[in-house]
Amino acid sequence: MRQLPERPLSHRLGDIGQTVVSLTFKKWGWTADLISSDYGEDLDCNIFVNQKRTSFHFRCQVKSSSASSKYVRFLKSGEISVSVETIAARSWLFSYYPVLLIVYNENSEECYWINATHYLKKNLDKISSQKNITIRISSNAQLEENKQEVELSIQEHYAQIFRISSPLLTCKVIPVIMPGYKILEPMKLFEILRDAQISTIDDLEVDSFRILAPHYLPAWTAVLKSLHLSGFPFWNLSMSGIDIEKFDRIITYFSHCISTCDSLKLLQGQWISFIVSPIRILERDHEVVGDIILNQELTEWGSYSFIDKIESDYDYAFQLPRIGLIPQKYNGHAWDFEHLVIPKIDLAVKFFGRHPTTVADLQQKKLFKDLILSNFIAWFSLRREVELLRKILTPLELQFSEIAELSEADYVKGIICDYMFNPNLGLSVMPENWNQIENNSILERLEDAAIFKLLPGRSGGSEIVDYIMNSSSSWQASEYIRTQERDYIPGLPIEHSGRLISVKRYRKIKKYDEEFIQNSLDKGKLSLQEHLDKPGSLGVYSETFWSLSGSQFCILTIYWKPNLNESSLDSFERSSTQVSEIFDNAIPAEDVDLSDENTTFDIVQKYGLVRFEEVRE
Repeated sequence: MRQLPERPLSHRLGDIGQTVVSLTFKKWGWTADLISSDYGEDLDCNIFVNQKRTSFHFRCQVKSSSASSKYVRFLKSGEISVSVETIAARSWLFSYYPVLLIVYNENSEECYWINATHYLKKNLDKISSQKNITIRISSNAQLEENKQEVELSIQEHYAQIFRISSPLLTCKVIPVIMPGYKILEPMKLFEILRDAQISTIDDLEVDSFRILAPHYLPAWTAVLKSLHLSGFPFWNLSMSGIDIEKFDRIITYFSHCISTCDSLKLLQGQWISFIVSPIRILERDHEVVGDIILNQELTEWGSYSFIDKIESDYDYAFQLPRIGLIPQKYNGHAWDFEHLVIPKIDLAVKFFGRHPTTVADLQQKKLFKDLILSNFIAWFSLRREVELLRKILTPLELQFSEIAELSEADYVKGIICDYMFNPNLGLSVMPENWNQIENNSILERLEDAAIFKLLPGRSGGSEIVDYIMNSSSSWQASEYIRTQERDYIPGLPIEHSGRLISVKRYRKIKKYDEEFIQNSLDKGKLSLQEHLDKPGSLGVYSETFWSLSGSQFCILTIYWKPNLNESSLDSFERSSTQVSEIFDNAIPAEDVDLSDENTTFDIVQKYGLVRFEEVRE
């Protein structure tokens, strides 16, 4: 009988230790990803502050102890002795990021930590030609109780990397009146700063007024409007030290003080947002550290809004329900499904934000317009010549597509294009080079084949071009863009009065009684409007489709704009029970297919081939 491989105890304990450490960091709101290749480190981690990623990256090696462990020993002194390969210790010593050495105690299920990189720098004499070296960890250094100490240890490492002896954290804050994206008037910055109670904020230093040149800023800042012709007025905030979590709290409280200042006069329907630049670490005695090439930015751009209280724009618009399943498309045949599914109440939900069209958006729209124009030739011919025209085009894999609405009995108007061209669906042939966009690619193919002049009929006709371009809205730029969580631009304030919530339910059905369903939804709409206290802000509809297996499905949809003083999540949770009841009554019971499991999750997973990530908490 063939002997099956056995899993040694050391491997089992190692996995448990890594999992316990990873969960501890995740409880703190940090990331901790397992490293598949074993080169002396087990976890790859990043510190997050208030759900915002920082540049404080570190790695961990996790050692698990057992009675038979040859790497970990508990000494009578109370210290923990850990044996580490010298080659790994050398790599930790010279790495850009710090490495923590963590011991998982199997008996107590507790973890103990030390900044191994820092320890080795202070004990260079321990790096020898021996195969292993010993590092000692204090029994008081329990990981779960030392979040602040771990964080400061990582931050101190980077302060040393930046060669900073007197660290200073600093950022720029741009106050913006919403929803018009108007930066506060320059003189108002003086007045409000004078009247706001910022003197009560310990350790905060504020430069009352500076100007930020827009040429050095992200492209999305072009949507901002400033009365100062040279740039954007802002406050510069600073704090001594490297405690980024404390500085983040100071920024939030500063924004609160400004928002509640009596000198800030806002009109009905207005609110104030704060654009916060990346937090940078500097040497207090020098504005810029000149002898290093590393980026000194510790966070990305961020934005906050004061609507009853200070909240990040991202959380106010996109924070999802605590429990739900996140779709993950993994198959080319999978449905295009992006709603978060909540099996407990059989609903799928999606939150949308809104912001002005950015320069990048406009550029993309223009490029798509040029792409469409380069993919067809407007053509006019006699009807009796159409058959010959198509016969000539076929060898080049081109077609003549008639536009019936513009054609007459004897004359045909249409376009010469590729078989794949369909602007209604956003389909066009991708160019191989810029010349194919700047010069019509279809015309090039015809001229290269020396048959353009042989084609029956003639080109031209603005009427045909206008018809094709008006058939697709993909290239047309609007004043605002509806954005999803994945499209969120860090730092760009969200126009919260334009947010949208979409809720769906899927059902497998025997028959689609459109009139009954729509009447039921319309009836529910009236009660929901009263509940939301915002008439005219919501819509209801249903649609049906068939799967490849021959099953018929119905999708019920309700969407609404949340009130300005209510986050998207709060609005959804306040209304989810009523929405669920409306859906319960929308489809006649006898029309529902009960042949198998028939919930939104079941249908999307089984028929839509959509996988879901773990429950979000």
